[in-house]
Amino acid sequence: MRRLRASLTDFVVLHGRSADAVIEPIGRPGARVIVVGADGAWGDGLAPSVSLASRACTGVPGLTAHDELPRQAGARLRTGLYEWQRMAGISLGTPRDRRAAHARSRPNRTQA
Repeated sequence: MRRLRASLTDFVVLHGRSADAVIEPIGRPGARVIVVGADGAWGDGLAPSVSLASRACTGVPGLTAHDELPRQAGARLRTGLYEWQRMAGISLGTPRDRRAAHARSRPNRTQA
């Protein structure tokens, strides 16, 4: 928990001295803390439980925890090239999958 709190504190200091956080339960592994800084940068961290994640967020100067991501935080969130490429890769599959889909979509020209 100390490591997560230190990471959250560093994030807030580096990204505008204020940030919004949302704690999401992720099942057996615990909870994910998603943070959006005042400058639109974002990051996340993991905790063994929702209660420990909440405790890690408590007392971090400039960090406000929410039940869900506020509209203003979502509007200022910036995604970079890495995120766009990663999202495209997930939705489109691997290059091999794309070639196979393309081959299936073309009519077979050998049959009359």
